[in-house]
Amino acid sequence: MQVEAYHDVTGFAVLREAWNPLVQASAVDTVFATWEWQKVWWDSFGDGHELHLLAVREGAELVGLAPFMLEVVAGQRLLRLLGGTEVADYLDVIAIRGREEAVWSAILHHLAGVAWEQLDLHAIAETSPSRPILDRLGQRGDYHVESLREDVCPRLDLPASWEAYLESLSGKNRHELRRKLRRLAAEASYHWHTVHDPAELPAAVATFAELHRQSSRDKRVFMDKAMEAYFLANAQAMLQAGWLWLLFLEVNGRRVAGTFAYDYNGTVSLYNSGYDPTYGFLSVGWLAVVFCLQEAVLAGRRCFDFLQGSEPYKYDLGGRDLAVYNIKVSRLIP
Repeated sequence: MQVEAYHDVTGFAVLREAWNPLVQASAVDTVFATWEWQKVWWDSFGDGHELHLLAVREGAELVGLAPFMLEVVAGQRLLRLLGGTEVADYLDVIAIRGREEAVWSAILHHLAGVAWEQLDLHAIAETSPSRPILDRLGQRGDYHVESLREDVCPRLDLPASWEAYLESLSGKNRHELRRKLRRLAAEASYHWHTVHDPAELPAAVATFAELHRQSSRDKRVFMDKAMEAYFLANAQAMLQAGWLWLLFLEVNGRRVAGTFAYDYNGTVSLYNSGYDPTYGFLSVGWLAVVFCLQEAVLAGRRCFDFLQGSEPYKYDLGGRDLAVYNIKVSRLIP
């Protein structure tokens, strides 16, 4: 296997045609691994990082991708996956199923000639083939490998109907969901809708960003102007690809809550949400998530992923944990 390294944005153009077919042939086929998501992230946050986009080929065939960047933290040279630590829920080296070990071997052989102290890999799913491969490296003594449980992504397999979903909930949670829906219907005129028109997207994302900021102090700090610009660029790329679900709950003609989700490969992933606290007495933030979940069931999707975070509402709505890991691979000092 040969490794080609790209150190500027032209690498994305060279690899565009082959990138997503490789993702689809891999065991880590999530929206976060796609060319569109990765390119938007790099365009938004790549300044100040050194790109190490590694393409692994067997002859003319692209069999693996390692979208790395080099960061210097406290004097230590870290190789991290594009997506960073703030806005990506699943990350990984991408390889054709069954060829992950050979791809990792080629990557590490290439990296022997690069100056770095540690691979600092975040958001690696517990089901990732990379985990046992890297564990074996540590067991053999080739590298020091540390694997830490970083967070969880609660998710649920979706039934064929909304009634079947409701029946899958505990009696208490099913009663609570219906109670909140009845209260909303009794106190206000409401409906929900998704944004499909690219011309509406800038204003819609601005509204979503403001609802997000209003939700909590932490979200207000998170959603600064740079982050809002990223969300708009991300939404535009995801809408063009057919993967964006930007859903708003309107109460009495006003958008009071929204969810920013991805519809990809049979899974709807709840990327972020926000609501106007003025309407908190109607549980509009929680209900916007319920309506997004209902849309996923009605659309016949297989899975709903709440993504990272262990907030109680995710379990009330049926989520079951999938762990994600931070794996640190350090070179041994001779």
